[in-house]
Amino acid sequence: MYKYERKNKMVSPYTVNYRALYGLKSGANDLANSKSKIFKTINGKHHAKRTKNNLIRFNRMFRFLWICVFLTVSSVGLVFAIGFFEKLENSKRLENYSDFILPVVMQDPDFFDEINLPDEEMVLNAAIWDCSMNNKENVCSDEDGSIILSEDDVNKSIEKLFGRYINTDKAKYVKNKEYTFKKDENRYFVKAVSGTDRFAPYILGSYNDGADLVLNVGYFCPMDSFDENMNFLPEERIEKNATFRLKKGFNGNYYISSVSS
Repeated sequence: MYKYERKNKMVSPYTVNYRALYGLKSGANDLANSKSKIFKTINGKHHAKRTKNNLIRFNRMFRFLWICVFLTVSSVGLVFAIGFFEKLENSKRLENYSDFILPVVMQDPDFFDEINLPDEEMVLNAAIWDCSMNNKENVCSDEDGSIILSEDDVNKSIEKLFGRYINTDKAKYVKNKEYTFKKDENRYFVKAVSGTDRFAPYILGSYNDGADLVLNVGYFCPMDSFDENMNFLPEERIEKNATFRLKKGFNGNYYISSVSS
């Protein structure tokens, strides 16, 4: 009988590559492919994440630039709007002052100030014009078409224009082609006149001198201030200039303090 003996032989362990046995790829290649797929997936996720982050940064930058452009355009528009409305407001303000000094300019007064008071007749004529134009709710007329003004209303116009009451007793009885004063009624009867042959003011400029307002006023005659195409050209037809100084009275309103060269 054959006797099999095993003497201290080392048996090397081994593994069977079943995938290779059945014609499949080796485990090493499969592992490599698996790693490659994992890396591709990870890289793809990183790429998508970077793309998303880039889009977020781009959107933020776009919004930032849009806001900057919007603020710039808005600022420029605001500056132009402020300038436009300031000019419009200044124009309206000068127009109001022009209306205020009109009754005095119409009289073409000699220069005066608060020490050298204006001529009585000029004061009364200016007050009657002011009262006729600005107190229409209190104005009535008679059968001859004359405008009737109370003495009290005319005196209020004197204070409004010149900042104080100026006695015009002498002037009111002087014969005048435009009005008649009836003492027994204490009323003025003013004829309807156009006044187109009188001067009107055109304010060329203004500035503040402390609390006073100084106006550079051009005098023009309305009937001579149109060209052949009936375009109104007061500035080109100015005949003379004067400086009007306006001061504020106790009521906070301006009055004509002086007229000078």
